[in-house]
Amino acid sequence: MPRRPAPGPGAAWPCFLLLHIVAHLHLAAIANAADADALLTLKSSLDRSDRLPWRPDTAPSFCASWPGVRQCAPAGRVTKLVLEGLNLTGSLTAALLAPLAELRVLSLKSNALTGPIPDALPRALPNLKLLYLADNRLQGRVPATLALLHRATVIVLSGNRLTGQIPPSLAALPRLTSLLLDRNLLTGAVPSLGQPTLRALNVSANRLSGEIPRALAARFNASSFLPNAGLCGAPLAVRCVPGADGPSPAPLTAATAAFAPLPPPRTKTRRGKNAAVVAGATVAGVVVLAILVAAALMASRRGRNKRVAGDVDKGGGGIVAAEEEEHQVGLGTSLCLVAPLDWVHLRPLIFLI
Repeated sequence: MPRRPAPGPGAAWPCFLLLHIVAHLHLAAIANAADADALLTLKSSLDRSDRLPWRPDTAPSFCASWPGVRQCAPAGRVTKLVLEGLNLTGSLTAALLAPLAELRVLSLKSNALTGPIPDALPRALPNLKLLYLADNRLQGRVPATLALLHRATVIVLSGNRLTGQIPPSLAALPRLTSLLLDRNLLTGAVPSLGQPTLRALNVSANRLSGEIPRALAARFNASSFLPNAGLCGAPLAVRCVPGADGPSPAPLTAATAAFAPLPPPRTKTRRGKNAAVVAGATVAGVVVLAILVAAALMASRRGRNKRVAGDVDKGGGGIVAAEEEEHQVGLGTSLCLVAPLDWVHLRPLIFLI
Protein backbone atom coordinates (compact mmCIF):
# COMPACT_ATOMS: atom_id res chain seq x y z
CA MET A 1 0.00 0.00 0.00
CA PRO A 2 1.46 3.32 -0.93
CA ARG A 3 2.38 5.54 1.98
CA ARG A 4 0.59 8.92 2.21
CA PRO A 5 2.95 11.83 2.01
CA ALA A 6 3.43 13.79 5.22
CA PRO A 7 1.77 17.25 5.22
CA GLY A 8 4.11 20.05 4.41
CA PRO A 9 4.82 23.08 6.65
CA GLY A 10 2.29 25.21 4.77
CA ALA A 11 -0.58 22.97 5.73
CA ALA A 12 -0.30 24.08 9.40
CA TRP A 13 -0.98 27.81 8.69
CA PRO A 14 -4.77 27.50 8.53
CA CYS A 15 -4.73 25.86 11.94
CA PHE A 16 -2.59 28.59 13.45
CA LEU A 17 -4.76 31.29 11.88
CA LEU A 18 -7.90 29.69 13.23
CA LEU A 19 -6.38 29.42 16.70
CA HIS A 20 -5.33 33.09 16.54
CA ILE A 21 -8.83 34.20 15.60
CA VAL A 22 -10.38 32.14 18.37
CA ALA A 23 -7.91 33.50 20.91
CA HIS A 24 -8.53 37.08 19.77
CA LEU A 25 -12.26 36.67 20.04
CA HIS A 26 -11.86 35.14 23.46
CA LEU A 27 -9.67 38.00 24.65
CA ALA A 28 -12.11 40.54 23.15
CA ALA A 29 -14.96 38.90 25.02
CA ILE A 30 -12.95 39.04 28.22
CA ALA A 31 -12.07 42.71 27.63
CA ASN A 32 -15.67 43.46 26.73
CA ALA A 33 -16.85 41.89 29.97
CA ALA A 34 -14.14 43.77 31.87
CA ASP A 35 -15.32 47.14 30.50
CA ALA A 36 -18.93 46.27 31.34
CA ASP A 37 -17.91 45.41 34.89
CA ALA A 38 -15.91 48.64 35.13
CA LEU A 39 -18.93 50.66 34.00
CA LEU A 40 -21.17 48.93 36.55
CA THR A 41 -18.62 49.74 39.26
CA LEU A 42 -18.55 53.36 38.10
CA LYS A 43 -22.34 53.51 38.26
CA SER A 44 -22.50 52.05 41.78
CA SER A 45 -19.94 54.62 42.99
CA LEU A 46 -21.25 57.78 41.33
CA ASP A 47 -24.87 57.21 40.30
CA ARG A 48 -26.60 57.25 43.66
CA SER A 49 -29.82 58.61 42.15
CA ASP A 50 -29.93 55.64 39.73
CA ARG A 51 -30.20 57.76 36.60
CA LEU A 52 -28.24 55.31 34.47
CA PRO A 53 -30.24 52.25 33.30
CA TRP A 54 -27.22 49.98 33.26
CA ARG A 55 -27.97 46.41 34.36
CA PRO A 56 -25.87 43.24 34.47
CA ASP A 57 -28.35 41.33 32.33
CA THR A 58 -27.78 43.77 29.43
CA ALA A 59 -24.00 43.86 29.87
CA PRO A 60 -23.18 41.68 26.81
CA SER A 61 -24.66 44.36 24.53
CA PHE A 62 -23.58 47.43 26.51
CA CYS A 63 -21.85 49.08 23.53
CA ALA A 64 -25.14 49.26 21.70
CA SER A 65 -27.71 49.61 24.46
CA TRP A 66 -26.23 51.50 27.42
CA PRO A 67 -26.83 55.28 27.36
CA GLY A 68 -23.64 57.28 27.65
CA VAL A 69 -21.48 54.65 25.96
CA ARG A 70 -21.06 56.52 22.71
CA GLN A 71 -18.37 54.51 20.98
CA CYS A 72 -16.55 51.20 21.26
CA ALA A 73 -13.53 49.89 19.40
CA PRO A 74 -13.86 46.83 17.12
CA ALA A 75 -12.48 44.71 19.96
CA GLY A 76 -15.35 45.82 22.19
CA ARG A 77 -13.47 48.30 24.38
CA VAL A 78 -15.15 51.56 25.34
CA THR A 79 -13.50 54.56 23.68
CA LYS A 80 -16.06 57.32 24.24
CA LEU A 81 -18.01 57.81 27.48
CA VAL A 82 -20.36 60.81 27.86
CA LEU A 83 -22.26 61.08 31.16
CA GLU A 84 -23.49 64.68 31.38
CA GLY A 85 -26.16 66.23 33.58
CA LEU A 86 -26.98 63.06 35.50
CA ASN A 87 -26.43 64.38 39.05
CA LEU A 88 -23.46 62.09 39.52
CA THR A 89 -21.96 62.54 42.98
CA GLY A 90 -18.89 61.36 44.85
CA SER A 91 -15.19 61.49 44.08
CA LEU A 92 -13.57 60.61 40.80
CA THR A 93 -10.63 58.27 41.48
CA ALA A 94 -8.02 56.69 39.27
CA ALA A 95 -9.12 53.24 40.45
CA LEU A 96 -12.56 53.77 38.96
CA LEU A 97 -11.15 54.87 35.61
CA ALA A 98 -8.16 52.57 35.23
CA PRO A 99 -10.17 49.57 33.86
CA LEU A 100 -11.38 51.85 31.02
CA ALA A 101 -7.86 52.39 29.72
CA GLU A 102 -8.93 52.63 26.07
CA LEU A 103 -11.01 55.76 26.58
CA ARG A 104 -10.29 58.56 24.12
CA VAL A 105 -13.14 60.84 25.21
CA LEU A 106 -14.42 61.28 28.77
CA SER A 107 -17.13 63.84 29.54
CA LEU A 108 -18.60 64.09 33.04
CA LYS A 109 -19.61 67.75 32.92
CA SER A 110 -22.67 69.30 34.61
CA ASN A 111 -22.77 66.88 37.52
CA ALA A 112 -22.05 67.20 41.25
CA LEU A 113 -18.70 65.46 41.52
CA THR A 114 -16.52 66.47 44.46
CA GLY A 115 -12.96 65.95 45.62
CA PRO A 116 -9.75 66.49 43.66
CA ILE A 117 -8.86 65.56 40.13
CA PRO A 118 -6.70 62.45 40.59
CA ASP A 119 -2.99 62.92 40.01
CA ALA A 120 -2.85 59.42 38.52
CA LEU A 121 -5.40 60.24 35.83
CA PRO A 122 -2.84 60.12 32.98
CA ARG A 123 -1.62 56.73 34.15
CA ALA A 124 -5.18 55.41 34.37
CA LEU A 125 -6.23 56.79 30.97
CA PRO A 126 -3.05 57.03 28.87
CA ASN A 127 -4.95 57.27 25.56
CA LEU A 128 -7.25 60.12 26.59
CA LYS A 129 -7.61 62.94 24.06
CA LEU A 130 -10.64 64.94 25.25
CA LEU A 131 -11.37 65.56 28.96
CA TYR A 132 -14.52 67.44 30.03
CA LEU A 133 -15.05 67.93 33.78
CA ALA A 134 -16.75 71.34 33.69
CA ASP A 135 -19.50 72.51 36.04
CA ASN A 136 -18.94 70.17 38.95
CA ARG A 137 -17.73 70.80 42.49
CA LEU A 138 -14.20 69.59 42.09
CA GLN A 139 -11.67 70.98 44.55
CA GLY A 140 -7.92 71.04 44.98
CA ARG A 141 -5.27 71.91 42.45
CA VAL A 142 -5.03 71.38 38.73
CA PRO A 143 -2.70 68.37 38.61
CA ALA A 144 0.64 69.10 37.01
CA THR A 145 0.59 65.47 35.88
CA LEU A 146 -1.99 66.35 33.23
CA ALA A 147 1.04 67.23 31.13
CA LEU A 148 1.56 63.45 30.81
CA LEU A 149 -1.55 63.17 28.65
CA HIS A 150 0.57 63.42 25.52
CA ARG A 151 -2.36 62.79 23.20
CA ALA A 152 -4.66 65.33 24.85
CA THR A 153 -6.12 68.04 22.65
CA VAL A 154 -8.97 69.41 24.83
CA ILE A 155 -9.00 69.96 28.61
CA VAL A 156 -12.09 71.65 30.05
CA LEU A 157 -12.19 72.21 33.83
CA SER A 158 -14.44 75.29 33.95
CA GLY A 159 -16.91 76.05 36.70
CA ASN A 160 -15.37 74.15 39.60
CA ARG A 161 -13.67 75.16 42.86
CA LEU A 162 -10.10 74.52 41.82
CA THR A 163 -7.40 76.46 43.66
CA GLY A 164 -3.66 77.04 43.37
CA GLN A 165 -1.73 77.97 40.28
CA ILE A 166 -2.09 76.93 36.66
CA PRO A 167 0.67 74.35 36.13
CA PRO A 168 3.34 75.65 33.75
CA SER A 169 3.86 72.01 32.74
CA LEU A 170 0.73 72.25 30.58
CA ALA A 171 2.91 74.03 28.05
CA ALA A 172 4.44 70.62 27.33
CA LEU A 173 1.25 69.23 25.78
CA PRO A 174 2.20 69.20 22.10
CA ARG A 175 -1.32 68.73 20.66
CA LEU A 176 -3.35 70.94 22.99
CA THR A 177 -5.95 72.99 21.12
CA SER A 178 -8.34 74.06 23.92
CA LEU A 179 -7.68 74.83 27.58
CA LEU A 180 -10.66 76.18 29.54
CA LEU A 181 -10.08 76.92 33.23
CA ASP A 182 -12.54 79.78 33.77
CA ARG A 183 -14.82 80.21 36.81
CA ASN A 184 -12.52 78.69 39.40
CA LEU A 185 -10.46 80.05 42.29
CA LEU A 186 -7.06 79.87 40.63
CA THR A 187 -4.30 82.24 41.74
CA GLY A 188 -0.82 83.23 40.61
CA ALA A 189 0.39 84.06 37.13
CA VAL A 190 -0.76 82.87 33.74
CA PRO A 191 1.90 80.52 32.37
CA SER A 192 3.31 81.05 28.92
CA LEU A 193 1.60 78.47 26.75
CA GLY A 194 3.48 78.55 23.52
CA GLN A 195 1.88 75.65 21.66
CA PRO A 196 1.13 76.72 18.09
CA THR A 197 -1.85 74.36 18.16
CA LEU A 198 -3.63 76.27 20.97
CA ARG A 199 -6.74 77.95 19.55
CA ALA A 200 -9.03 78.36 22.58
CA LEU A 201 -7.95 79.66 25.99
CA ASN A 202 -10.13 80.89 28.84
CA VAL A 203 -8.83 81.67 32.34
CA SER A 204 -11.41 84.35 33.17
CA ALA A 205 -13.27 84.69 36.48
CA ASN A 206 -10.37 83.55 38.65
CA ARG A 207 -7.99 85.34 41.00
CA LEU A 208 -4.97 85.46 38.75
CA SER A 209 -2.39 88.25 38.90
CA GLY A 210 0.68 89.56 37.10
CA GLU A 211 1.41 90.36 33.50
CA ILE A 212 -0.19 88.36 30.73
CA PRO A 213 2.51 86.60 28.65
CA ARG A 214 3.08 88.35 25.37
CA ALA A 215 2.73 85.11 23.43
CA LEU A 216 -0.86 84.80 24.68
CA ALA A 217 -1.66 88.52 24.49
CA ALA A 218 -0.93 88.47 20.78
CA ARG A 219 -3.31 85.57 20.11
CA PHE A 220 -6.27 85.99 22.47
CA ASN A 221 -8.55 88.92 23.32
CA ALA A 222 -9.50 90.36 26.70
CA SER A 223 -12.48 88.03 27.17
CA SER A 224 -10.04 85.16 27.72
CA PHE A 225 -8.67 86.89 30.83
CA LEU A 226 -11.44 89.08 32.34
CA PRO A 227 -12.40 89.34 35.09
CA ASN A 228 -9.15 88.85 36.98
CA ALA A 229 -8.51 91.91 39.13
CA GLY A 230 -4.78 91.32 39.39
CA LEU A 231 -3.93 90.81 35.71
CA CYS A 232 -2.35 93.57 33.65
CA GLY A 233 -0.83 94.18 30.27
CA ALA A 234 -2.18 93.60 26.77
CA PRO A 235 -4.83 92.83 25.70
CA LEU A 236 -6.29 94.44 28.84
CA ALA A 237 -6.56 98.20 29.30
CA VAL A 238 -4.47 97.96 32.48
CA ARG A 239 -0.84 99.01 32.38
CA CYS A 240 1.68 97.00 34.40
CA VAL A 241 3.86 99.08 36.72
CA PRO A 242 7.26 97.54 37.60
CA GLY A 243 7.64 97.05 41.31
CA ALA A 244 4.01 97.79 42.09
CA ASP A 245 1.91 95.39 44.11
CA GLY A 246 -0.89 95.51 41.59
CA PRO A 247 -1.75 96.94 38.19
CA SER A 248 -2.23 100.64 37.71
CA PRO A 249 -5.70 101.93 36.92
CA ALA A 250 -6.85 101.75 33.33
CA PRO A 251 -6.71 105.06 31.44
CA LEU A 252 -10.03 106.79 30.82
CA THR A 253 -11.48 106.46 27.35
CA ALA A 254 -14.34 108.30 25.70
CA ALA A 255 -16.70 105.49 26.71
CA THR A 256 -15.68 105.40 30.35
CA ALA A 257 -15.09 109.10 30.96
CA ALA A 258 -18.82 109.81 31.02
CA PHE A 259 -19.28 107.39 33.89
CA ALA A 260 -16.14 108.29 35.82
CA PRO A 261 -16.83 109.64 39.33
CA LEU A 262 -16.32 113.35 39.85
CA PRO A 263 -13.50 114.44 42.18
CA PRO A 264 -14.67 115.22 45.70
CA PRO A 265 -15.29 118.93 46.43
CA ARG A 266 -12.76 120.79 48.51
CA THR A 267 -15.24 121.53 51.23
CA LYS A 268 -12.76 121.78 54.04
CA THR A 269 -10.68 124.56 52.42
CA ARG A 270 -13.65 126.63 51.33
CA ARG A 271 -15.35 126.28 54.66
CA GLY A 272 -12.16 127.44 56.40
CA LYS A 273 -11.97 130.53 54.19
CA ASN A 274 -15.65 131.36 54.72
CA ALA A 275 -15.28 130.98 58.47
CA ALA A 276 -12.30 133.36 58.46
CA VAL A 277 -14.24 135.96 56.44
CA VAL A 278 -17.24 135.74 58.79
CA ALA A 279 -15.02 136.03 61.85
CA GLY A 280 -13.21 139.05 60.42
CA ALA A 281 -16.49 140.76 59.53
CA THR A 282 -17.85 140.10 63.00
CA VAL A 283 -14.78 141.59 64.68
CA ALA A 284 -14.89 144.62 62.41
CA GLY A 285 -18.59 145.12 63.18
CA VAL A 286 -17.94 144.97 66.91
CA VAL A 287 -15.14 147.52 66.60
CA VAL A 288 -17.31 149.90 64.57
CA LEU A 289 -20.16 149.55 67.03
CA ALA A 290 -17.86 150.27 69.95
CA ILE A 291 -16.54 153.40 68.24
CA LEU A 292 -20.07 154.60 67.50
CA VAL A 293 -21.13 154.04 71.12
CA ALA A 294 -18.11 155.90 72.42
CA ALA A 295 -18.75 158.82 70.06
CA ALA A 296 -22.40 158.94 71.06
CA LEU A 297 -21.49 159.05 74.73
CA MET A 298 -19.04 161.87 74.18
CA ALA A 299 -21.54 163.90 72.17
CA SER A 300 -24.29 163.34 74.72
CA ARG A 301 -22.14 164.43 77.63
CA ARG A 302 -21.01 167.62 75.85
CA GLY A 303 -24.58 168.57 75.11
CA ARG A 304 -25.62 167.92 78.69
CA ASN A 305 -22.79 170.01 80.08
CA LYS A 306 -23.81 172.96 77.91
CA ARG A 307 -27.42 172.76 78.99
CA VAL A 308 -26.47 172.45 82.67
CA ALA A 309 -24.19 175.46 82.41
CA GLY A 310 -27.02 177.50 80.90
CA ASP A 311 -29.43 176.45 83.61
CA VAL A 312 -27.01 177.44 86.35
CA ASP A 313 -26.83 180.91 84.88
CA LYS A 314 -30.65 181.14 84.91
CA GLY A 315 -31.17 180.06 88.53
CA GLY A 316 -31.71 177.22 90.91
CA GLY A 317 -34.64 175.87 88.95
CA GLY A 318 -32.17 174.62 86.50
CA ILE A 319 -30.80 172.06 88.98
CA VAL A 320 -34.02 170.06 88.88
CA ALA A 321 -34.01 170.21 85.11
CA ALA A 322 -30.39 169.04 85.07
CA GLU A 323 -31.23 166.09 87.30
CA GLU A 324 -34.11 165.15 85.07
CA GLU A 325 -31.85 165.49 82.05
CA GLU A 326 -29.25 163.26 83.69
CA HIS A 327 -31.90 160.67 84.39
CA GLN A 328 -32.99 160.74 80.77
CA VAL A 329 -29.40 160.47 79.55
CA GLY A 330 -28.89 157.40 81.73
CA LEU A 331 -31.98 155.81 80.25
CA GLY A 332 -30.88 156.69 76.76
CA THR A 333 -27.46 155.12 77.33
CA SER A 334 -28.98 151.88 78.57
CA LEU A 335 -31.21 151.80 75.46
CA CYS A 336 -28.31 152.00 73.04
CA LEU A 337 -28.14 155.85 72.94
CA VAL A 338 -31.41 157.31 71.82
CA ALA A 339 -29.91 160.80 72.21
CA PRO A 340 -29.01 162.63 68.97
CA LEU A 341 -25.50 162.25 67.66
CA ASP A 342 -23.09 165.04 66.85
CA TRP A 343 -22.05 164.15 63.25
CA VAL A 344 -19.39 166.80 63.29
CA HIS A 345 -17.46 164.81 65.88
CA LEU A 346 -18.15 161.48 64.15
CA ARG A 347 -16.73 162.44 60.76
CA PRO A 348 -13.09 161.78 61.73
CA LEU A 349 -14.01 158.37 63.15
CA ILE A 350 -16.03 157.36 60.09
CA PHE A 351 -13.12 158.42 57.86
CA LEU A 352 -10.78 156.16 59.86
CA ILE A 353 -13.17 153.23 59.51
